[in-house]
Amino acid sequence: MSASSAHQHQQRLMQQNGLLAIFIGLVGGFVLVASLIGGISASPLPLFVSLHVPGTSSGWLSFHLGMLMNGMMALVLERTLSTRAVSRLKGATICWGVIIAVWGNGAFYLFSMFAPNRGLTSDTNVFGPPSLFGHLAYFPAIAGAIGLMLATILLLIAPQNSAEPDRHPDSQ
Repeated sequence: MSASSAHQHQQRLMQQNGLLAIFIGLVGGFVLVASLIGGISASPLPLFVSLHVPGTSSGWLSFHLGMLMNGMMALVLERTLSTRAVSRLKGATICWGVIIAVWGNGAFYLFSMFAPNRGLTSDTNVFGPPSLFGHLAYFPAIAGAIGLMLATILLLIAPQNSAEPDRHPDSQ
């Protein structure tokens, strides 16, 4: 696989994961509404099905908005990657750092609402004791944070692609 096709593959992966995260965030919006109103409504039709949604409305709001933002982050960083001259290894590191962040954050948003300690640590904290849900929230989020920090640093220090001209408002 050539460097160019490797970069295209990495960009496609980032796009796909970003779009999937946005889709899941949109689905999370429906779960949020069901949580808020206590069921599923087919408004304006007079149809309402009572449903208990586990978790909290604030947790589902975080999941909904967080996944939308994660998706947008992946798409923005994919576009940024396309303007940078990076090696195949650095491109792969950026790509997977972003993807791990998207889904690590998503796991945090989902599982933290069921964790007594809110998934903020791997042990007891001021909110409560550790639990399986706490670990499922915490460890992916930490991996995502580290991966995203690495990806961001690599993008910050990467030179601009020589094929990509500088675009200044005064040069048009």
